Amino acid sequence: IRSHEVPKTLTGVQVQHGGRLVTIFSASNYCGRIGNTGGSMLLTPKLDYQLMEHWAPSLVELLQMEAAEAGNTPTMPPIPIEPPAEKRKSFSDQAESLMRADVLAKMKDLIAEHRAQLLNF
Repeated sequence: IRSHEVPKTLTGVQVQHGGRLVTIFSASNYCGRIGNTGGSMLLTPKLDYQLMEHWAPSLVELLQMEAAEAGNTPTMPPIPIEPPAEKRKSFSDQAESLMRADVLAKMKDLIAEHRAQLLNF
């Protein structure tokens, strides 16, 4: 069992190597922009397990849900709340380019930081 980074499948759980490796990434919509579901694992004493995925709504979505449950009119314009699978799909369409931009920005910073060493390499 490991948890290191968002799986490339953008799911909260990923089983690999014939079930011998399970990746669990609990944070859904990592950094508010990746669009992944979060995952959890229920492990029994006999080492059987059940994998589950979830989507945590944004603060705006939570406020809208609370207002709707209380029968109040929200003070902000409504934002359509998509079902988790549709929301994940819409975010996953953008996730690769966002992750690539983050990696390129980090590479740029590292190159600038180590410029002298790189020129002497």
